[in-house]
Amino acid sequence: MNADAPRIGRYLALPAAVAALLLLMHTPATARMEGRAARGVAAAAVTGPPAGSPYATVPAWVRAARKTASSSSSWTSYTANVAAVKAANNAGRRLEYVQWGDSITARLNMFPENKAVWNRVFASTNAVALGVGGDKVDGLAWRIVYGGERPAIAPIRIVLLIGVNDLNNSLDPVPRVDWLLGWLRATYPWTKMVLVGLMRNNLACSSSVPGVNAAYKAIAYKHRATFVDCGKALRDDQLLGKVHPNAAGYAKVLPCFKAAAGIK
Repeated sequence: MNADAPRIGRYLALPAAVAALLLLMHTPATARMEGRAARGVAAAAVTGPPAGSPYATVPAWVRAARKTASSSSSWTSYTANVAAVKAANNAGRRLEYVQWGDSITARLNMFPENKAVWNRVFASTNAVALGVGGDKVDGLAWRIVYGGERPAIAPIRIVLLIGVNDLNNSLDPVPRVDWLLGWLRATYPWTKMVLVGLMRNNLACSSSVPGVNAAYKAIAYKHRATFVDCGKALRDDQLLGKVHPNAAGYAKVLPCFKAAAGIK
């Protein structure tokens, strides 16, 4: 049995225990942080957490998740992501909205019907969707920390949607998302951050999604981010297969992401 399996099972009963923690964590500092982010407080070029930060030391699981050209579709998505971030960095351009994730985000760039929805929702926003199919939290963390997907100038808004591939492989995404969101907060202290709950799906792990999302909500408050559960109302006819939204599904969840990020 995978060592994470007992930890995943506990999420089925977690929401009640988390509720009290949320009240304790949601301090006035959160409101001040989000207010500064909404006003677009600029940041100097950054390279990572400051010296002395607990996030300055990167865990071995991040270093071990190095990308290689083993999967053509995933490698194509990854190299396109790096090119998009490099172009912004070279131009000294501050991104207004960065969405990081797995194939749910990658497919926004892969299929014309999905890209059309993205372009419509974010028509007036300097936004990028940076996804890689099959990625777990460790893969996303490597891409940001080491792999060339880190903006040199703090984005105005960051949205994270990651963890379903961990859960579907009997791995617990929560501790790693906790570390990644903490690393991002230490690196971009005034950026508006949104952690999106795992979306409704028809995978075998779907019964654990509500508990994981309750833990995600606590993580978001801990790191002065916003939690949003945009995918819980997705219908079967808005999914392509068991987990990926189709164009109608993206048309439902992307405006929710946008609103949570504070874009009118």
